[in-house]
Amino acid sequence: MKPVDGEGKERYLNYDFDCLKLLDQLWKLSRKKIILSTPSMYFEKEENLVFTPLKKAHKGDANWQKAYQAVKHNRVESLRKANIRVLICIMGALYVLNLYYRNDSIEIDDLEEFNPSQGSDIFLVEYGDVNNKEEVEKYVITITEDLEDYSNKLEQWAEEAPKEIYELLKFEKINPAPKRYRIALNKQSH
Repeated sequence: MKPVDGEGKERYLNYDFDCLKLLDQLWKLSRKKIILSTPSMYFEKEENLVFTPLKKAHKGDANWQKAYQAVKHNRVESLRKANIRVLICIMGALYVLNLYYRNDSIEIDDLEEFNPSQGSDIFLVEYGDVNNKEEVEKYVITITEDLEDYSNKLEQWAEEAPKEIYELLKFEKINPAPKRYRIALNKQSH
């Protein structure tokens, strides 16, 4: 399937517009925040520490895209646009895209086990509770408590067990509610 231009003629897919637009529609990548966390660099401004590397990327309007195009078309006059900030934004965009490409999901018993760097020496993902509907779109990774097994076990027990309260208390003592978490990419598209 090829997209069409303004005149209705078929054209080739354009990564900067078509592909990033589709990914943004699916996963809201232009809203995903990451944190620069390397001790090798020191920045004071908040905008350099927590940022959305794919913001406006599907429109071809991200600062790193403009710098890349300028240097590509006129290296001599545009080389000053290729700065550390642009490099960090490009690497951040690649980091987010690689996380989505990797498509990992893990289960842990303690949130302290979760490593928000996800293998990076430079970045951390911003993550949060999937139940917070107002904030959920900005997170690369979401965390949910996994109580499904416990609920199923309790439901099965309730069907088979007598209704006396001491039996319920005994069951809960033997089968405490789990503190298990599911860590997954935030692929919600609201």
